[in-house]
Amino acid sequence: MAIPDKNISQTTIPVGSTEYIVSYLCPENKNKEFPIAMMGVSRLLKDYVVCRDRSYNWHVLMLIRQGELIFRNDAEKNPKFCKFKQETLLFLPAHSFYTYGANDELQIIWFHLNPEAATWHFLKNSNIFNVPADDEENFHSLIMLLYREYTLTMKPNSNICYYTEKLIEHMLERKLKLFITETESMRKIRKLFEKIELSLDQNWTVEKMAKQCNISQSLLYSLSQQYFGQSPMSRIHYLRMAAAANLLSNSDLKLDAIASMVGLGCGFSLSRAFKRFYGVSPKIYKNQ
Repeated sequence: MAIPDKNISQTTIPVGSTEYIVSYLCPENKNKEFPIAMMGVSRLLKDYVVCRDRSYNWHVLMLIRQGELIFRNDAEKNPKFCKFKQETLLFLPAHSFYTYGANDELQIIWFHLNPEAATWHFLKNSNIFNVPADDEENFHSLIMLLYREYTLTMKPNSNICYYTEKLIEHMLERKLKLFITETESMRKIRKLFEKIELSLDQNWTVEKMAKQCNISQSLLYSLSQQYFGQSPMSRIHYLRMAAAANLLSNSDLKLDAIASMVGLGCGFSLSRAFKRFYGVSPKIYKNQ
């Protein structure tokens, strides 16, 4: 494997390699936010090389199914080479320099995570790390299910796609949090918003949320900013908009019914909030 010496972004995929990719980076998704920008299953042949510089905007997560991945970190200072074998999970943060590739066939499952998404805010200050992986086959099956729905049935907005995406996101989040230290206060915040997500129809206030966690309102605000990069009420609004978008795409419910379910009162209030959030009306969003 020839590794470039210069600090530039490039990818070399040998002829004969196969990749199954699910990507949300397309014009029709410009008004939507996805925690996972791309994901895929790849069988890569000899001399596969990827080089990233600090302009690369995504966190990269890889699970090695078969073969050996050769990795180099920080070429600008003291280059360090590592080899990672199968059943390894490797996390590479956004805006860092690294190069990796293979001298023989390599099979990987990979994810490009949006570091601006609240889901991954807990990874903000994380460095490169690798840990044993034991669930790569589950991720493989779920990505292949998504790929078939997207490319073969041409139903990217189906319930199967939505809930498969949510399951993958939840599995990744739980997996990564095993290796990120979580304080008791942060655990309370996480549990609180897991509860809120299941009861968006309730009248949630900062005072009510603080009482649920048995903390002050100022601490609630601070922890919410640390965990999600959003204030408590902004986080609730994000969850309500995401739930409304899902119901629009995957049901025939009227706007008033959706508004009631997500805690936004009436269809008029939902329509106005939805257009501000997504940049398009609920009707246009549903028909995209």
